[in-house]
Amino acid sequence: GQILIEGRIEAGRGRDAPNAPTEEEEESSKLTTEVVSGVGSDGGNLILTAQEVVVTRSGSLSSGQGGKGGISSHQPERNRNAWATAGDGGRGGTLAIVAETLKVATRPAILSVGDGGKGGDATATIIIDTSSDILPLATATPGVGGNAGRAFLSSWDFRQDGLLILGTEDAILHGGRAGLPGTGIIHHNGQNSPDRNVIRGGNHTPEEGRKGGSGWYSAGAGQPALSFATPGFGSGDGGDAIAIGGRGGDLTCLGLSQGDLGLAFGFIAQAGEGGSAHADGGAGGSNGRSTPGRGGNATAIGGEGGHGPNPGIGLIFQGGKGGQARGKGGSGGKGITRCSPSSNGGPGAKGGNAHAIGGTGGVAALDGGPGGDGFSEGGSGGAGGDGLPPGSGGSGGGSTADASSGGPGGLLVGAMGRNEAKVGPDGAEGEACGVPTGDGAK
Repeated sequence: GQILIEGRIEAGRGRDAPNAPTEEEEESSKLTTEVVSGVGSDGGNLILTAQEVVVTRSGSLSSGQGGKGGISSHQPERNRNAWATAGDGGRGGTLAIVAETLKVATRPAILSVGDGGKGGDATATIIIDTSSDILPLATATPGVGGNAGRAFLSSWDFRQDGLLILGTEDAILHGGRAGLPGTGIIHHNGQNSPDRNVIRGGNHTPEEGRKGGSGWYSAGAGQPALSFATPGFGSGDGGDAIAIGGRGGDLTCLGLSQGDLGLAFGFIAQAGEGGSAHADGGAGGSNGRSTPGRGGNATAIGGEGGHGPNPGIGLIFQGGKGGQARGKGGSGGKGITRCSPSSNGGPGAKGGNAHAIGGTGGVAALDGGPGGDGFSEGGSGGAGGDGLPPGSGGSGGGSTADASSGGPGGLLVGAMGRNEAKVGPDGAEGEACGVPTGDGAK
């Protein structure tokens, strides 16, 4: 038989996941070890099966959008670890039309496939109580975007010329976009204390970012990775930080049977960009009595760009750009001051080293994805302590940055990324005891 579409038929949108904690849970969440939000629901599917399906100019068919992932926020009591995990976006609904004959009028008639839902944002906040030896850490894990809905059309001839045009103003088929990833935010609320024992700052190494959502129009970016190490307390070394961005989402093929027809694209389908990576080493501590701590090292590695499939029918795919990487070493601690009585001022500590590697570009049938950028900066050397003679400043941290190559493509290889490495500045020399300053003699 025949199905005639003269109005709008739309599958349900996926439900957004609730945020966490709720108002009722906010107080109790201060005592929990982790706050986790839920995943967005999948969009509804729309499936039609008939001998003939006809969509008039006033008709439209839409599968459902994926729901958003829940937002997560965690701020526990003082000196407790904070861990916030946001929810992933839901998958877009599938649009499937199985018919011997599919006839769709020109616009405003439209077939729309549900996009993936956005990943939730995550915020973790730690409050450091400087009277305790506990070193709290913060982890914020944002949600990844949901996969785009799939389209399955067993027959088509929308313009009676054998071509299905996508992405132009009069496009009939819409959708295919993966959801955007969420954002991770970390807050440190605390400061060093001169009364602390010599304790190394805790390393903060989050899990590698996860892969972005897939889509046939545009894929989602890989999950970003943030790593901020805690400072060294007392005169301890700053913590080391490592961040690795997630791989960009891949492009998927449209579920279209060819028959004797051709298929042309009015756009370039884009694979997902690799997740960015940002790592900061912790600052070295200085309690004025012990040898100061060195700055923590930082390593950032951008995620690989997503790939495009081998289309087999001349579709235009472009690989995803490699993720950007930024690393910064922690600053060295200040040297010991010895002016009562006067003695040699202590040397400042060395700044932390930094290393950044941009993600490689993705592989695709047309253009390979551009390589990711790498930017690094060594930590500042600690200032020398005051004395007679004053202490020398610590040396700045080393720095290396590697730009990644572009991905291979059937037509063009992706462009090389950029790189920039800055060595950390040396710390300033301390001041001589007894030398007049703007406030009088030291």
